[in-house]
Amino acid sequence: AEGRRAARELCREALRGLDARATAASGGAKQRLEERWVATTFGRIRIWRYRVKGANGSFHPLDRTIGLSQAEASPALREATCDLATRIPYRQVAEVVSRLTGEPIGHQSTWRILQTEGARIRTEEGQLVHSVFDNGQAPPDIGPSPELVVVEADGAYVAAQREEGDRFEIKTGVFYTGKAPAGGRRHRRWKL
Repeated sequence: AEGRRAARELCREALRGLDARATAASGGAKQRLEERWVATTFGRIRIWRYRVKGANGSFHPLDRTIGLSQAEASPALREATCDLATRIPYRQVAEVVSRLTGEPIGHQSTWRILQTEGARIRTEEGQLVHSVFDNGQAPPDIGPSPELVVVEADGAYVAAQREEGDRFEIKTGVFYTGKAPAGGRRHRRWKL
């Protein structure tokens, strides 16, 4: 408990300094200092950060800088919750997170965190797909282009049960940049 208290104090001071830098770099006019609660991996903390008026409206530079959503959970707590939820049920996630943070959290809160993160990821992936397939723009952070990209696609017809038609096609495809032997005595196997 004492370690969590010290971590909350340290985090609050670090965020105060980060808010000052983010506010100065935002280029907007400071409006007012506003309070906010944030649930972290070491408990809930109350922080104050500036609201800034910019060309596109008012916002909190600190929230943008560290990735705080409108929900109370910090990015690290959201990540930990999502990671746990892929392994154990929501009620058990809530118990583990409550024990970790020292704060009560319900299974419905873990469910909401997962729904919010899932929606965020779907939106980001949708924007990426739109950028690549509709605008023809590669994402800026994909790194160097590979020398070779192989595309393989195949399909199979399957008999339909209780469907409109009597058969339908299942399609699959894979993209890879090379392959290496992966063993196999009778049949050679490859690792993509």
